[in-house]
Amino acid sequence: MNLKHRLSFYSVTVFSIVILVASAAIYFSFYKKMEHNELLSLKNKTLLAAIYYLEADETGVVERETVIDQLRKSISRSNIAVFNDQNILVRGEMNASTDISTSFLNKVRSQHESNYITKYFFYNGLFYKDNEGDFVVITRESKSEFNQQLLTLLQILTIVFLVGIVMVYI
Repeated sequence: MNLKHRLSFYSVTVFSIVILVASAAIYFSFYKKMEHNELLSLKNKTLLAAIYYLEADETGVVERETVIDQLRKSISRSNIAVFNDQNILVRGEMNASTDISTSFLNKVRSQHESNYITKYFFYNGLFYKDNEGDFVVITRESKSEFNQQLLTLLQILTIVFLVGIVMVYI
C-alpha cells in the first residue's frame, strides 16, 4: 500500500470515528430533549384535562368554553382517562385496559405526578384533589410523530456520514 492510499485510509478512519461519535451525541441529545418536550407538553394537557373534567362545576360559562376550546386543539378525548380512588374509570374516553396499570396509578398518587413511556405512547398522570374526591388524570400522546422525527434525523446523519467519507477519501 503506497503512502497516498495509506494516508487516505487513515483520514477516512479518523473522520469516521469522529463523525460517528458526534452523530451519536447529536442523536441522543436530540432524543432526550424531544422526549423532555413531549412529556412537558403532555403534562400541560393533563392539567387542562383535569380542569375540563373535574372543575366543570366550579367554572363559569366563559371559562368553560375557553377550556373546551383549548382541550379540543391540544388533545383528543380518546387520549384522556380519569380514575377515582378505587381505580375505576369515571371520565374520559381512553380505553382503560391499555397500558395503564394499578402500579402506575398508585405511583401517580404517591408522587402526585408521573410519566410512563411505552413503545407507542407517552403517558402522563396527575393526582388531582377535587371537592368530589381524589382522582388520577391520565393523558397519552402517540409516539408516531416523535419516532418519525428521530428517523428523519438518523437519515440525515447517515447521509452526512456517507458523503463525508467519500469527500475525505477523494
